[in-house]
Amino acid sequence: MAVSVLIADPQYLTREGISSLLRQEKDFQVATVNDFTALNTESNSHPNVMILDYMAGKSDTLPIKDLMNSWPSTGFLIVSSDNDMERIRKVINYGVKGYLTKNCEPEEILTAVRMIARGNRFFCNKVMELLVHVEGNDPKDCDPMNLSSREFEVLKLIAQGFSTIKIADKLNISVHTVNSHRKNILKKLNIKSPTQLVAYAHETGLVKSKKP
Repeated sequence: MAVSVLIADPQYLTREGISSLLRQEKDFQVATVNDFTALNTESNSHPNVMILDYMAGKSDTLPIKDLMNSWPSTGFLIVSSDNDMERIRKVINYGVKGYLTKNCEPEEILTAVRMIARGNRFFCNKVMELLVHVEGNDPKDCDPMNLSSREFEVLKLIAQGFSTIKIADKLNISVHTVNSHRKNILKKLNIKSPTQLVAYAHETGLVKSKKP
């Protein structure tokens, strides 16, 4: 079944560029609008994924929050040139599933849409670095924070305080497999220790804290 995607961006080149990219793939059904604030929130036809840039609302992020409340079954992907850390953090805290900059590569956009359609999250490293204040690290790299579904599961359980043995038992996998996932997560996120990983997950809002 095709993933329905709605692109809402006032910039013609951005809107049509992303639309053209997605339409080359067989698994996307794409529609476009140039103003997300004028969408009919009463409509029963909500897309699986909505791609938008809140800067269209003149830096006011509240219309996105209202739209998300009206369309809770839609996964929201922000593609924006904004570099204001507090505004980015605010939007992510609304619960958007993904955030990319407009410097990201086409493959990153395709991956982000597919992951969000499956209920996962996807953020590029530039956005994550802005959020966690990586001291002395200029966030020019826009490689994706691309974790697999299983890696997300492991990350969530780590952040919730589960031990390696408990994670293995809960996911019905071996301790060796859990350790392999842990190493891959650290490598992909460029984090050096499990303590930093837990802090990273909570600081960015990537996972919600729950006691095991």
